[in-house]
Amino acid sequence: MENGITKRQSAILQGAAIWMMVYHHLYSFAVEYGSLLPFMQVDTVQRIGWFCKLCVGIFAFVSGYGMYYVLDRQPREEFWDRLLREYRCVLGRILKLYGKLWLVLLIYMGILFGILGLPFDPAQLLGNLTALNPTYNGAWWYVEQYAKMEERVKQLEEELQRLSGRLSGQEADSRKETGSGQEADSRKETGSGQ
Repeated sequence: MENGITKRQSAILQGAAIWMMVYHHLYSFAVEYGSLLPFMQVDTVQRIGWFCKLCVGIFAFVSGYGMYYVLDRQPREEFWDRLLREYRCVLGRILKLYGKLWLVLLIYMGILFGILGLPFDPAQLLGNLTALNPTYNGAWWYVEQYAKMEERVKQLEEELQRLSGRLSGQEADSRKETGSGQEADSRKETGSGQ
């Protein structure tokens, strides 16, 4: 992994996270319906289920890493042109995510309100469409957080570049101080400094 995470490794991480998410959602509340895994104690099944909630962090890491990799590979341009282009890229990724959410939401609403016959409250629809208040499925809380992370990628990158610039500036200053001190010492030793 000297060049970072490959697409294949990223897909493996996402696949593992998907299995963890499935396990978490199936077995975190195993007490409600007894253990579905007869060879383990209910509390062990639950603990593993809650551990598998780490899938959220894995998805966040892989998507953030991928976003950084995509943005970092693009050519450096004038600041405003680059900023505009990258925000368009981020907006495209957010819209792509919300497009998937809306498709799943449409299917989910068909099941909830069409098949199961639960009462439909139009006041909750906007909160669910934006994922700002996901009342139909509480697990969708992550969509809003993902969108916020995507829009802040550029700010974080700029802060890291500024910090990197400051650190390299400090290193250069310390080299100058060390170098000028060494030059003065060498002039004293040779007698040319007097």
